[in-house]
Amino acid sequence: QALYALAYDVCESFDECNATSDSEVNVKMAKLLVQAQTMIENRQCLDLENIVELIEEVMLIPLIQGTLYFAAQIEGEDSDSSNGDIGAAYVLANSVLPYIDMVDKNAATIISDNTQFQVDTNHVKDGTSAVVKAFSRALAEIDNFDCDLVGELDDYGPVCEDEGDESDADDVKDVKDVIHVSEYTSDYFVNIYEPKLDTSEQLKIALDIRDIISSTSISDARSIYSDGKNSLNEAESSSFASLGGLGIIAK
Repeated sequence: QALYALAYDVCESFDECNATSDSEVNVKMAKLLVQAQTMIENRQCLDLENIVELIEEVMLIPLIQGTLYFAAQIEGEDSDSSNGDIGAAYVLANSVLPYIDMVDKNAATIISDNTQFQVDTNHVKDGTSAVVKAFSRALAEIDNFDCDLVGELDDYGPVCEDEGDESDADDVKDVKDVIHVSEYTSDYFVNIYEPKLDTSEQLKIALDIRDIISSTSISDARSIYSDGKNSLNEAESSSFASLGGLGIIAK
């Protein structure tokens, strides 16, 4: 749900929304998931491997878009700012950095340096343009990556230099006989579950990591870990979600 919501939220900033205001990324993901389901049912294991690789690459796109979007939002923010977008940039960048590091370590370093919590300098110190260029350089090293779906960030131009190249969409078989084409919209997912389209409050929990790191005492750090500090609980707005609570849920 989080990736769906993220793609939905940022598609307008990347000029990647369709006629129903949903993200083209979500539309493509729906197609791929339906095709994967059909292959599983028919035991087409070799074909399924190719689709799984495509799904993995498409899942990267909202993380890339989100990192760039929030980097642009926090550029120039003071190191002690409580802006929740700082936490969002940190979480999303760290989600995609392992993939970037595999293809371009220098690009990964630039992205990391500009999206980590800052102590003595403003956020995104090299500017959002530097982060865009780092992603552009790294994505060019990923074979057959569908860069058209990443789009172009407001005021910063296309994320990928070769915008407009033939995408791998043609590699996806026609699945209109499996599911009606009109269902390749947000309605397809909404019929399965109700996506949460605003995750900004949840992403603020990353600010707890920053505050733990900068704590001047063990007791303060433990309190933030156990009780939370920045991300309000959805069910109970008078309390905070905590990293310790997430650990309990994970068990």
